[in-house]
Parts: sequence; C-alpha cells; structure tokens
Amino acid sequence: MRRQPKTASFCYWAEEFAQRLEILGWPGARTLDSIEYQEHQHFLGLLEDFASLDNGADNPTASAALTQLSRMAQATVFQAQSHDSQIQVLGLLEAAGLAFDQLWIAGMDDRQWPQPTSLNPLLAVDLQQRHQLPRSDAKQELALAKQLLHDFQHSSQQLVFSYATRDGDTDLEASRLLPKAILNSPTSAPVSTKFQQPLLAALSPTALQKVDLVKAPSLQPGEQSVRGGTAILQTQAGSPFNAFATWRLGARPLAEPGCGLSPIERGNLVHRCLELFWTRFHDQASVKALDSDALNMAIEGVIAEAIQPLRQSRSDIFGPRFVAIETQRLKQLLAQWLDIELQRQPFSVLAPEKQLLMSIGGLPLSLRIDRIDRLDDQRIVLIDYKTGDTNINCWAGERLEEPQLPLYALALPEQVAGLCFGQISTPKSVTAKGVSDTPEIIPGLSALSKINFETWEDCLEVWREQLETLAAEFFDGQAEIAFYTNAALRYQGHLYPLNRWPEIAQRSNSADVTANELD
Repeated sequence: MRRQPKTASFCYWAEEFAQRLEILGWPGARTLDSIEYQEHQHFLGLLEDFASLDNGADNPTASAALTQLSRMAQATVFQAQSHDSQIQVLGLLEAAGLAFDQLWIAGMDDRQWPQPTSLNPLLAVDLQQRHQLPRSDAKQELALAKQLLHDFQHSSQQLVFSYATRDGDTDLEASRLLPKAILNSPTSAPVSTKFQQPLLAALSPTALQKVDLVKAPSLQPGEQSVRGGTAILQTQAGSPFNAFATWRLGARPLAEPGCGLSPIERGNLVHRCLELFWTRFHDQASVKALDSDALNMAIEGVIAEAIQPLRQSRSDIFGPRFVAIETQRLKQLLAQWLDIELQRQPFSVLAPEKQLLMSIGGLPLSLRIDRIDRLDDQRIVLIDYKTGDTNINCWAGERLEEPQLPLYALALPEQVAGLCFGQISTPKSVTAKGVSDTPEIIPGLSALSKINFETWEDCLEVWREQLETLAAEFFDGQAEIAFYTNAALRYQGHLYPLNRWPEIAQRSNSADVTANELD
C-alpha cells in the first residue's frame, strides 16, 4: 500500500477516493440499471466539481477532504429521469406551461398567493429591484401569480384549488387572486367531513362497520390452538386487548438491530450455564465438596460449553476478545449466585429446565420450569431465573402479573415449600426473591404474609381462581383497552396502530382538562 500524504490537492483526493471505491468493488461488475447508472454518472460529476476546488483553497488533509466531499454530496439534489406516468407531483414553476387532463393546485392560501418578497440580505435592496431579481418586488410577484393562475385555468379541463384552513394556531384564508366565481361557490367553504373532496365526489358511499373495542370474537373449541404458554395469561393480566392482538392476531414487534448480544441472548446464556451446572452436580452437597479451584474450573467448563454453539452460529461477534469478556461476565454472575445457593438449607436438584403440560380454565399450556429442588423434608422449591429486575408484589394483586411460578406450583403434585426468583442481572443485583412458609430455607425469601396469605392452601386456591378467570377472559375474547400494570403500558409501542392508545390518551387528557375548567 502506497504511503498517503498528509495534505494534497482536491484533484489528488478525488482520484484517491475514486480508486478506493473501485478497490471496494463499487459500483460492481454487474450491469447497472437505469437509476443506478444515472446515480453513478451524477457522482462522477460531483467528483469533478470537488476537484475544481483547487482553484481557490489550500491543500486539505484526507479527513478535511472527505468532510468537504460529504457536505457537497448532501447538498446535491439528484432527480432520476423516469418514464412518463399518469400522475405527477410537480413544483409551481415545473408545472407552468404544461397541459393537464386534471390539475390539483394545493396551498392556495393568502400567504402564498402571491408569494411574499424575500430580499437577499447581502445585496442592496435598490440593486435587487432594479435588476428584477426573484422575490425582490411585490408588484413583480403579484404579476407573476396572476399570470400563472391565468395559464393554469386554461391548461386543464378539470381544475381544483385547495388550501389548509389552519397552520398551527393561525387561521388561513383563500387567496384573493382566485376567481370570484370560485370564492363564492358552495364548495369553496371549508368542509367538516373527512374525505369530502371534489375528485372523490363520484365515489359511491361506503357503509362503515362499527366494531366493539371491548369484545373480540370468542375463541372456538375447534379453532387452531393458540401458542404462547404462560405469556398468554401474563399479557391478559396486563392488558386484555394486547393479549388478543398478540396471541390471536399475531401482532409481534419487528426485531431491532443492535450490536453484540441482545438482552434475550444474554439471558439465555445464563440459563444454559446454570442448566449445565446442575446437570453435572445434582445436589448442594456435591458442590460444597469442591474446593475453590475446582469450583472455578467447573464454572469455566459450563461457560465454555454454553458459548461453543454461539462461536459457530454468531462468529461475527464471538471472536477471542469478545469470548474473554463474556466469559468474565458470566463467571462473576454464576459465582455470586452459587454463593447464595451454598448458604441454603440442603437440597437436591430434581430437574433443571423441566417441561410440563397443563390446562387451566380449559386453556392448554406448555410450561418450562427452570429448576425444581427437593428439600430434606421432601417438599419442593420452584426457581425461575430472571436476568432483569423482579418484585414479589406481582403475586399480591387481583390480577397475577407474573403467573409462571404460580402455574408451576399448581401443575405439580408435590407439596410446595417456596417459590423463588433467581435474579441474576448484574454483579450488583444477584439475589434470591420469593416467598415461603419457612423463609429461612433460602437467604432473601419472604414469608407468605408478605403477599397477604397465611398458608399455601389458601394461596394456591386464590391463584387458581385468578388464573382461571384470566383464561376465561381470553377464551371469551375480552379485549378491553386497559392497562393493569406499568410494564403492559411501557412495552406496547408496536401495538399503537391497533389499539390507538395515543389517541385515546389524548382524548382522555382533553376531557380531564375540560372537566377541571368547568369545576
């Protein structure tokens, strides 16, 4: 590679940039289509203009030259030549002198016809007016506007003039240059009905169907099974309409591009590491028997095994440096979580990542439990790993915001000792959160009374009724646009075209303001 000079002429940089683009394979070996060929020729012309800057500027550096070329490219207008079409959108002067079958002229308000003067601040006023520069004289603009209107009236058999009645808080009126016959005609008054436009008057009226926003079609028994698992009931608890739109209509958000691993991928890595760890060590005693070096080797081993498939499928980011960083992150998280596990009362792991099938209120669900532990008294603890923030108050309300662990407890025949969120998000927030009738079994658990229950029997019975109610709502098509949780309102921007929530909220705010003014 030849050495690049520190500064050089614009002509030199033009040739240099063109050669670099050619090395990178632009515009390519294939034959360009019409638009691409025009763009390529336009860019070559831009390089010529860029090279001509040598006549009045000092030699720039490569960075300064590239900045100047970018500015010139952004300021250059490109209009591709295209075939004639039946409908064309033209500027005012572009349309002058042409003949049309039908012509619609927009913006015919009194602020734009005639055009207001716009003097150049760098030139003397008398000089601009003496040489009749554009927009320099009001009489000149008035004469031009009258001439254009006269020509347009004789260039089309069907002519429509339109203007906006308001611009923000400013009321607008039709230009007084319009013919009096048009200004005084019934159609010249502002219309209040949408779509009542002259060119649409010939269309036959359409009968609009009113749709109830609260009740959607019920889910029929023979209808194709709905997929979603516990997320169906979670969404129904947060917002009935969003549950219908997501799980019945299939309204899913588009994937957002991002750098590195997504939060879901990072969470899946943590889940996979813990699944592999407890597949190797089936109880707490086996882990306690390891010294610190052996434990670190075990953690590194499961991390390496969990990352290996990603090194092949995501080779674009899983280079040596990224693997080292991700391994260090996972080691910190797993070490802190296992430290909590070692402080627990003795337990054995019955099943990591166990799958179950159950039905609640007639709704079939496929469950996947992160972990089931058995205590020495034969009771079980259900653990759900979370790589985000958690709060056990989600189990205390009238609608279960997080139904996963309650569903798991109802699906299993064993006696439950505790439900636990394993919050493993950042090194500062690795903790256990949950409830138990004997909270000392895991550091961080709270008593059942924290969520307003005294016994597991009462708790599970109430949860069953709540979950059956949510399932019945979903089956019945209850689709009220309401939000019972903050998360349901926060993470539903992709559903705005369906639930029209911004418009509903705006009308509600307007009504509240009016009510306050009346009070």
